[in-house]
Amino acid sequence: MIRLKWKLTGMYLMISALAFFLAGVGISVNLKGPAGPGLAGIFLTALVLTAPLVYFIARGFSKRIDELNLGTKSLISELPKGFPDVGDELGELGENIYLVTRKLQSTIREVSQESNKMMAILTGMLEGVVALDHIGRIVLLNRAAGMMFGAGEAEVKGQYLTNLVRDHELGIRLLRVLEKGESTQYEFSLAGRVLRVLMSPVVSSQVVQGAVAVFQDITEIRRLEQIRTEFVANVSHELRTPLTSIKGFVETLLDGADEDPGVRERFLHIIHDETGRLQRLIEDLLTLSHLENKQRSGDGAASAAGAYDKVAQVLIPLARAKNIELRVEAPEDLPRVGMGEELLSQVFLNLMENGIKYTPPGGKVWLEVEEDGEGILIRVGDTGQGIPRESLARIFERFYRVDKARSREMGGTGLGLSIVKHIVEQAKGTLQVESELGRGTVFKIRVPQKTEDSPA
Repeated sequence: MIRLKWKLTGMYLMISALAFFLAGVGISVNLKGPAGPGLAGIFLTALVLTAPLVYFIARGFSKRIDELNLGTKSLISELPKGFPDVGDELGELGENIYLVTRKLQSTIREVSQESNKMMAILTGMLEGVVALDHIGRIVLLNRAAGMMFGAGEAEVKGQYLTNLVRDHELGIRLLRVLEKGESTQYEFSLAGRVLRVLMSPVVSSQVVQGAVAVFQDITEIRRLEQIRTEFVANVSHELRTPLTSIKGFVETLLDGADEDPGVRERFLHIIHDETGRLQRLIEDLLTLSHLENKQRSGDGAASAAGAYDKVAQVLIPLARAKNIELRVEAPEDLPRVGMGEELLSQVFLNLMENGIKYTPPGGKVWLEVEEDGEGILIRVGDTGQGIPRESLARIFERFYRVDKARSREMGGTGLGLSIVKHIVEQAKGTLQVESELGRGTVFKIRVPQKTEDSPA
């Protein structure tokens, strides 16, 4: 490879030699003849003769510079043009620029891909992730965190986390993370939700540069824990009440009350009733447990008329005893319901028995079943006392009673509506309730009808 400096040196020597040669020729001619053009003319002639050569060389340099410019532009626009392969320093410089730029472009692409992966992971996370600088200002947050705070990244970027979450204890713990580099975990309430946050320091060269806070919405977990606690308490109470009664009457009989036939018979009837109440409670608890664990499947095919016939012998005497009109419209030619007949019978029994219990004498309880599009619509209504509006959202909770004293007096376990809800949901149906105090209640159930392709 001929170095550029040698090219330039050779060109300079050639131009200089030519200039001196022409100048010498001119001087020689001028000395020999008086009519020569003179020394100025000779140098002018030399300049005119060398100008094209200099112009040619300058144009060559300009062309090379233009090629370098085009090559660098092609790199910027990522076009595969590159640099011309010319064996000098400018060509080598162009090649180095090309290699360095391609390396930088490759590195930038890799960094961009990793950044996109990180953002995709952060965006897909259910937990809220917030990155903070060394004084607690937000520098990055993902979509889940934005939803928790009710704001986007652009709105909260640069703000202090403690301005968004106005919790004194959280501020103290964050300060400890940023100043001492200690990780911490904390639970707090925000806009009606329970959040758990884990804050860890970001350390570089043994200096805390910021912190990362991961927020988890544990509202549902705490709600389920509360339901479990209440369930255990309710079960304990419901079991303790009849057991205490049974124990008391048994002890009274053992102390000699059995000698009086009238007292003995009355006490034994009470013990029998309380034992039946315990049995019903345990059976309902087992039924509910099986439904929740899907040990009793909603699959199957049931005739509404057949399901009612199974419980009619229980409901009709109850209605007659209270002088309540019982009306049933469940045509036998209706399509079958997409659930087991035993489960549908239990739905009818629980809803209609409740209606009979809470309807005063002379009232009405009815069951209507009809085809509704591709499903079956079931309505169970009564003209009873109705349900207060504030209780409608809770009546399907286990052991929830609108009137606790009256429910226990009537022998209810507080699990009937919860069992109905689970049965309907397992059959992929929907359950609605409409009620008005003093006028009655209507339960509306929509369940899919059994198709030929459905498993039996």
